[in-house]
Amino acid sequence: MQRKAFICLLILDLALLAESDNLLRNGSFEEPLTGQQLPPHWQLHLTNGAEGAVSLSEDWSSDGRKSLHLQKFNDIGSVTLVQSLHLQPNTEYILTLKGRRNAHTRWHYYSVRMPDTNIHIGGKIPLDQIECPPVRFISHPQKNLCYITLGLWGYEKPDPATVGELWADEIALEKISSNGILSGISDYYFCADGLRGMLFLPEYQGAMRLKLTAGDKVLLQKEQMFQTGENSFTLQWQDLPPGEAKFQIEAVPEGPDFSRTIMIMEKF
Repeated sequence: MQRKAFICLLILDLALLAESDNLLRNGSFEEPLTGQQLPPHWQLHLTNGAEGAVSLSEDWSSDGRKSLHLQKFNDIGSVTLVQSLHLQPNTEYILTLKGRRNAHTRWHYYSVRMPDTNIHIGGKIPLDQIECPPVRFISHPQKNLCYITLGLWGYEKPDPATVGELWADEIALEKISSNGILSGISDYYFCADGLRGMLFLPEYQGAMRLKLTAGDKVLLQKEQMFQTGENSFTLQWQDLPPGEAKFQIEAVPEGPDFSRTIMIMEKF
């Protein structure tokens, strides 16, 4: 019986993500608020008449005791939390974070911006989720100022859809080392005997372990040699649970210093 798959989100991130490599300060929001009621090293901006607030939440935290809680109370303007830093020129970086929002609106976002350049990349905070798609970019060869932003965006004109709140935690900006990997995936499909796909690696050669999980259950594990460029693979299974399911694939290269790769898919 042929199995069909729809890929709803695909993330592959094998960069070196040690805590000491994080270029952002207070990215886990464990430091107490300042006298101005702001997270240390972060600035709050209210534009075009926006009303908002920032606090530290103990109700939701992905790691540690606290997380950031950013709120927008009215339907005009924008509420943003920003940290600025200087980057090395022409260097590859990756921004990662965990977060969630409770409003069905597309105006809750995170971004990287280098002013006076064309570098302005971001993503949308997921609804009631934790993992956010990472942002990967190469810094400008001359300009080095960079803004990391969490925002509840809006217009000068009223728009009720911009009202809401978000939570964020474990925000990290890191330089991708020469050993790091950030890869593209293509041509995934479920077939009668397993999951087949193509893994593209811009810079890697060696053994890698692939693991397919559904919830806490490990369905498949396989080790395979990979190299720079396109690598085809097949994960074969037996007794795969029928119906809708969410799967995670971990692709972990040899060596203790790599973080794991996670890809999230839906099968139905």
